[in-house]
Amino acid sequence: MFQINDYIVFGANGVCQITDRRTENFDGTNEREYFVLNPLNARNSTIYAPTDKSKEKMRNLLKRDQVISLIESIPEEHSEWITDNQARRNQYNQILQIADQHELLIMIKALTERQEELAEIGRKLSAQDTDFKKRAEALINDEFALVLKIEPEEVLPFIIEHTSEQKS
Repeated sequence: MFQINDYIVFGANGVCQITDRRTENFDGTNEREYFVLNPLNARNSTIYAPTDKSKEKMRNLLKRDQVISLIESIPEEHSEWITDNQARRNQYNQILQIADQHELLIMIKALTERQEELAEIGRKLSAQDTDFKKRAEALINDEFALVLKIEPEEVLPFIIEHTSEQKS
C-alpha cells in the first residue's frame, strides 16, 4: 500500500514523505514495525508511525482531478459560523486532527467569511480563530501545491482564479 519515498497525508502533521520502514524497540520490551515519516513542513522532524496502527491516520495524496473537484465545490458549500467558542474549538480541532480536505475547505471558508464580516466593523478574528485558519490553510496548501505542482503560496490564488472562473 504505502512505499518508501511516497508522499502521504498523516493526520494533523499534513504531507509527509515515507523515508523508511523499520523495526524499532522504543519501549524496551516490544519490537514494532514503523513507517519513518518526514513532514513536508518540518523537514528536520521525524515521525515514527507504527505500521499496525497508523494506516487509519495515513492516506494517499488526492489526485489532481479530486483537488479540482474540491475547489469547484467551494462556492456551493454552506459554511455556518459556530457562535459557541467551545463548540467551535472542539469541532475545528477535530477537523484539523482528521485533516479531511473537504472539511478543511469548509472551515477555511467559514473563518474567511467571519474575518470579512468582522473587518467591516473594524474588528479582527480572535487569536484562536486566526490560528485555526493558518493551520487549516497550511494543510490545504501543502497537499494542493504538491498535487498541482505549484508553490504553496500559489494555492490560494489558484483557488480564487478557479472559483471565479466557475462563476462566469
